[in-house]
Amino acid sequence: MSTKRDMLDDIIDIKQDLSALSQPLGQIAQVLTGDKNSARVFDPRDYKEKPRANALSCLNVGAYNAYRAEGVGAHTICTCHACMDVCPVDAIDIKGSTVKIADTCRACGLCIAACPTEAFIVSRFMAKSLYDRIAKVASMYEVCYITCTRALGKLPRPNEILLPCLGVVPREVWIALLQEYSNISVYLPVGVCDKCKTTTGELAYTDEIGAAEEFIGKEVGIEVDKHNLNHDMSRAFLRQEFLRDVGRAGQTLLAAQNPVYAGVQAVTRKIQKHSNDLFELQCTLEKALGDTTTSYNHRLLTQKRKLLLSVIQKNPQLAAHYKEQNLIPVCDMSACTVCSACTRVCPVNACNLDEHGRFSVQTAYCVNCSACALVCPEQCIVMKQGDTHELIVRDEEAIRLQKEARERKERVAKIKERTRKQVERGLRVLERLSEDNS
Repeated sequence: MSTKRDMLDDIIDIKQDLSALSQPLGQIAQVLTGDKNSARVFDPRDYKEKPRANALSCLNVGAYNAYRAEGVGAHTICTCHACMDVCPVDAIDIKGSTVKIADTCRACGLCIAACPTEAFIVSRFMAKSLYDRIAKVASMYEVCYITCTRALGKLPRPNEILLPCLGVVPREVWIALLQEYSNISVYLPVGVCDKCKTTTGELAYTDEIGAAEEFIGKEVGIEVDKHNLNHDMSRAFLRQEFLRDVGRAGQTLLAAQNPVYAGVQAVTRKIQKHSNDLFELQCTLEKALGDTTTSYNHRLLTQKRKLLLSVIQKNPQLAAHYKEQNLIPVCDMSACTVCSACTRVCPVNACNLDEHGRFSVQTAYCVNCSACALVCPEQCIVMKQGDTHELIVRDEEAIRLQKEARERKERVAKIKERTRKQVERGLRVLERLSEDNS
């Protein structure tokens, strides 16, 4: 539903027209060239980057090391092959304690989204970086378009997020975006994926988007016609930046400063607040569950896991939607030999064996990879659906402080009520004394 225009919108339009008139040559040059970025040449390789592999985070390497420590010969056990399944050119090779990416890599980034432990790294395609880029644009424009190099085929406009493949965006990022924004759309002309050599990309992004839509209960927009793309900045953003600009200029309507700067600052603060919320979430987890295991291994919270948990903290009812995916390891202690293979293979150190040999797992940290169950030599660990309520992180310290504040408020209220009654009783006594004296 469109927002009704008022005088402030008219003032903003006049200011934009005056700004255009103040630089007529620049406007004419832009019209003649067709695009302010026309000096640049579109090259799809600028939007691609071959990932680096962190072998220490790889489940297969962890399994290899766990078996080697036990002296077991099955060093070729494969606990996870998500990256190899999604790679369109079979460029990933995992042997022993090494992860190699061949030169045939298409730099599509699909392995980054597929890996549950974030063992493949490209800084601009990591979960939090993707969220920040998309959220910033979605906060400023009426529509934020996410597209790929083949679909767009030219230099992107400010509200177009250009990626090597849509499959590089994991479902956790889609979930976090859909929870906050309703103006996220995908731009993909009909049949563009049929011509792409990244043959696994279409299945990858449809699975990720579909899972996110089912989880959050909202849909990602879709646009197939380039003529229907909307590149206007949102009226709410323009109004906000204009009012901030007016405030900085001493309440003058035509401020000398650039109004976009003020609006961008507001968006930057919003993104920074989201980062702070994720950091506070991790601190809360560490306080509530502990940040180390019995063996003093530091527990790790992946970026994708942080985004998922942040959404669940804001909407606890969504935890139930994660029931099928929330498979956690359960150990039959009667068959366990306390060999510690499970704790050594866990990429995030969610599994723990205490000093009495009892097995436990922290659901909030667990990435549901099943590595511990696969490497167990006694096969006493099985994956079962866990309690989704354990994904709702309780800050016991904050709860204690809130309880103390509530009790303190109740005590103050009781003291006030008792004092009021004593004052009233004293006044009645004084009234009786004055009546007796009269």
